[in-house]
Amino acid sequence: MCSEWGNAYPSKEYKFSVARAIVSTFSRLSSKIEGRSHKSFYDKAVGEGYLEWRLQTIRKHLPSNEKRRAPTTSTETPSKKRKIIRKEPFINRPLLTESVLFEKVTFFYQISDMKYTKPTDSVKAQIERLLYEIRPNRHTEIKSSESVTVSDVLKKYPCLKNYEGQMIDNEFRDIFEGYDILLARFPTHFAPRIIAHCKNVAPHLLEELT
Repeated sequence: MCSEWGNAYPSKEYKFSVARAIVSTFSRLSSKIEGRSHKSFYDKAVGEGYLEWRLQTIRKHLPSNEKRRAPTTSTETPSKKRKIIRKEPFINRPLLTESVLFEKVTFFYQISDMKYTKPTDSVKAQIERLLYEIRPNRHTEIKSSESVTVSDVLKKYPCLKNYEGQMIDNEFRDIFEGYDILLARFPTHFAPRIIAHCKNVAPHLLEELT
């Protein structure tokens, strides 16, 4: 793609055409959701997908004189454009329908084969996006259950443990907008609540620590 375009900064239209060509040639890679068949490879609306992730990886290794900002059609900087995916607050995002959720979760397991193989950088961008898209449903499922445990969640979505905690950090950033990292909020928000809970439920645990 880069050799045909001439550099590592092809236009949105070109990336869109490549994504469409891929799913047209390899139909089994196409999403069954109407109008979204190519969007795992490149979503023109948000400028993300597998093709964009691969281009970003290539750009990191370019000589400094070949690096430049990707062309944009607005006054927004590339860093701001990358945040478009989170433009709608987590609490306001609607739940996916059962059919759409099933499609995304199925594809989620297909691209990563997460139960049997080690995580790879080649599917990281897709995993991040799919986790983002199904997050409201996962959050509702957990909140509506009185018996689900952390182990249950990690067993169902083991990739949350991968990539050096980046997936969990993404979860926290999306749900608690305005806080940079989990550890930054832990001392003032979570620690007092954990201590209070221990005092009421298992005071012996605190005694063992003091």
